Amino acid sequence: MNIKVIGAASLAAVCVVGYMSCCCKNENLLTVNGKSLSRCELDKDVATLMESRKAQIPAEQMEEAKKMFGRQLAQMFLQNTLLVDEAAKKGVKLTDEDRKKREAEFLKSVAGRPDAPKTLEDLLKRHPLGLERARVDFENSILIQKLLDQEVLAKIKIDAKKVAD
Repeated sequence: MNIKVIGAASLAAVCVVGYMSCCCKNENLLTVNGKSLSRCELDKDVATLMESRKAQIPAEQMEEAKKMFGRQLAQMFLQNTLLVDEAAKKGVKLTDEDRKKREAEFLKSVAGRPDAPKTLEDLLKRHPLGLERARVDFENSILIQKLLDQEVLAKIKIDAKKVAD
């Protein structure tokens, strides 16, 4: 996996979204490994996020928030597409055990909060972009973590003696 490629691609996403105001509504903003993000899809997601957070954003900051959400969504699309595709190339698979483990970890981390979800389904239903999108994001996050564990963390050798010195 080439981290430089991801960094350059992230910069490209920021540039594309900065240029968005000139784009045709149905034009593709980004195409990564054959997967496209259209202006229409991005605008719809930005509008959904703006609606879900409108009470938290001061009126004078709405336009800036809209631009920020657009940049973040484009960058997430780009990074997730690159990393999930890389995971597939490297043979990283998602199992039911992976899902159950991540769900248990998450539920443990939020236990005790007054509004804490009791199940993964409860959490996913709260996602502003919908249940299906939340499920995909949840599963992609597991795949990406497994890829990073396999390709980065597993290759780091720590000499306990050097750490102690």
